[in-house]
Amino acid sequence: TIADASKASQVKGENVSRLLFLDTETTGLSGGTGTLAFLVGVGYFDERGFVLKQYLCRDPLEEPAMLLEIANLAENFAGLVTFNGKSFDIPLLNSRYILNRLQKPFDDYSHLDLLHLSRKLWKNRLQSRGLQDLEQQILEIPRTSDEIPGWMIPEIYFDYLRTGNAEPIKGVLYHNGMDIVSLAALFIYLADSFDSESLSETFHPIDYFSMGVLYHDIGRLDLAETIYSDCYKRHLLGADLNISLYHRLGDLFKRQQRFSEAVDVWQSAAEVEDIDSII
Repeated sequence: TIADASKASQVKGENVSRLLFLDTETTGLSGGTGTLAFLVGVGYFDERGFVLKQYLCRDPLEEPAMLLEIANLAENFAGLVTFNGKSFDIPLLNSRYILNRLQKPFDDYSHLDLLHLSRKLWKNRLQSRGLQDLEQQILEIPRTSDEIPGWMIPEIYFDYLRTGNAEPIKGVLYHNGMDIVSLAALFIYLADSFDSESLSETFHPIDYFSMGVLYHDIGRLDLAETIYSDCYKRHLLGADLNISLYHRLGDLFKRQQRFSEAVDVWQSAAEVEDIDSII
């Protein structure tokens, strides 16, 4: 279900051990040809548990060797899991493979990008939905004092190249490693949540409604109706989201020609002066 909700049906049915979790640290956020992914972190599940590997360019001249190592590792997997990787990490890496005249390893991969799914699921409750925000507010994973903010990372790497002092790089490695671990934890959290038989107990009421919207969008109208009806009968939402709930549930009933049920929902909306429902 997580694959359907993320519009990445190619991943559907893949064993988690066939998925490669990936995140990069770069010399800038522009993603142009002058941007180097000097650190690539990957993680995967095997019989030992979760394995984290990090590839660091001690010198930009090591980039081709690093890219080859990643390509060799990637041959063992069938899909990628990232957070904003479709827009940033993978296009950047593909450009680096091209510039180094190497074959791109990810072209035929299934790709599950958790950014867009997370935005849909938590947009009604969380003001910011970056990976570290979800790490703190949803997964409750703490970071130690070794953590450094992402905006500092390019300058730390440039300072290292100028001075040769590798001490600050440990903070970059920690940041990247925690991003990979959090990415895997978020994947497991979402996969387990979608498969849960007690969604209303698993999720905050607002997120529970958002889950219904996700099901609605991927055509699982039976599950969407179950969640909408539960929110409606138990009055789980506040005034603003109630209007959206009334519209979605009423429209769902109408499309199924269950007109009397649709009218009941629209009547509830009319009582709070929702003009569309009154019409």
